[in-house]
Amino acid sequence: MKRLLTLILLLALTLSALTGCMSVENPDGDKEQPEFDFSTGGGSEGGEEEVGDEPTDPDAPFTVTLKLNEERFTETAGMSVEWTSTKGDEVHRAAFDKTTRVASVSGLNGSYVVTLIGLPEKYRYNYNAEAHIATNSKRDIEIEVYEYITTKGEGADFYSSAISTTRLGAYTATVKDRGEQVYYRFIPNRAGTYIIETMCDVNEDDINPTMYLYGANFAFQQMTGIVNSGGSEGEYTRNVYYVIDVDATNVGATYPFSITATSKHGNFPAGVDFIIRRMSDYERDKITKTDVHADTEKIAEVGMITDEFLGGTNINYPEIKVSAGVYRYEGSMFGINPDDGFYHLYNEESGKYDGPILFVKISKRTRFFYDYTPPGGSPMETSFQFFGPSDPVGSVSGGSENYNPFIDEYDAYIANDEGVYPVTDEIREFLMKFVIAQAYFSDGEGWAETTAEDDPSIGYRIYSSEEDMWLFACCYYT
Repeated sequence: MKRLLTLILLLALTLSALTGCMSVENPDGDKEQPEFDFSTGGGSEGGEEEVGDEPTDPDAPFTVTLKLNEERFTETAGMSVEWTSTKGDEVHRAAFDKTTRVASVSGLNGSYVVTLIGLPEKYRYNYNAEAHIATNSKRDIEIEVYEYITTKGEGADFYSSAISTTRLGAYTATVKDRGEQVYYRFIPNRAGTYIIETMCDVNEDDINPTMYLYGANFAFQQMTGIVNSGGSEGEYTRNVYYVIDVDATNVGATYPFSITATSKHGNFPAGVDFIIRRMSDYERDKITKTDVHADTEKIAEVGMITDEFLGGTNINYPEIKVSAGVYRYEGSMFGINPDDGFYHLYNEESGKYDGPILFVKISKRTRFFYDYTPPGGSPMETSFQFFGPSDPVGSVSGGSENYNPFIDEYDAYIANDEGVYPVTDEIREFLMKFVIAQAYFSDGEGWAETTAEDDPSIGYRIYSSEEDMWLFACCYYT
């Protein structure tokens, strides 16, 4: 399907304003009209239209209108529209009417890819969108046009050169090399539902973008999620589609994110075009947050967890080696010992979970936490007991649960230098909720996965199945 239009498109004219994710080694060069893949699409302007439907009025023309910032786009002088049959056997072109700003053509029958010719350089549109396919039952196409915004700064980091913007429109993130991130701060100035979507060429199929999401605290930027799909797709390219709901109480708040990309053919630097647009009004549903408490009777019965409770001084982590530089968590290594209600390492000699106790770091930093540095202050060690203003412990399960009381109740019984407590079933439940909320594991691109490989104290990549992710904060002693 992806090569269906090769013959007809060899005869088509170059699209003068067509842009997308591509190598920027020659950013001023012409870009040929792509071959369209009708098996993909979707994204913010996608739809589910059956091609070839019989028209209600077979004599009705096929039309195209343009929209900019929710209003009719009028700078259509010199512009035209091209309808290319998905069968590859016909191409039709019509200019925009000077009065109505509508381009129309009659006599079409079937399904056609709609593209713009001569769009001024200061604008962009998402030519990947499935909604740009016209059919007999969908003859009138409306295309969203976006102002192309030139930004200041390199976006090399959040603290000194992040690119801040309040403007809606199209942007280009220049990714200089594989794994490099370009950092942005979006600051909406009105309530509403906003979309951030990349526009990498699914037919060129070379660039695959990824968006990393971060906490809003300026002084302590911790990654909170990863978006690597949702938009139009090719075989290699998967465009990002991310929704931000901004309530009236959050107008003016900062939404930090970064853009990175990989290239199938190693074409760097790479320009990742993306759009920020407002889709609709938004008013947040009121969420009732529940304070979660621990089983304090059980904690009191166990008593203080001292150094003697650890059973050794050598710290071990719950990952097993898969190959050189690659490890993974293995949850079957640990299970509840009914005698004390704690998770233990499996003992091959006894055939039971009565080996060393599995602990969780509570009042000391885990391997995947970074220090919090207040403005003008010195670095402070983070932990489940203290995270600084970002406080992800107080907002898990979609913001509906506050686990700070839970952590404080366990912390009150920690009297060892390691800051650990034995893992119970309710601790395991908390760890699973936390790791899901923070997207620590996500197809090899999660915070824990990438941090482990880059951190010299670890130096290898750690993977995990979904059911074993909770082990990220755990250890045992021998």
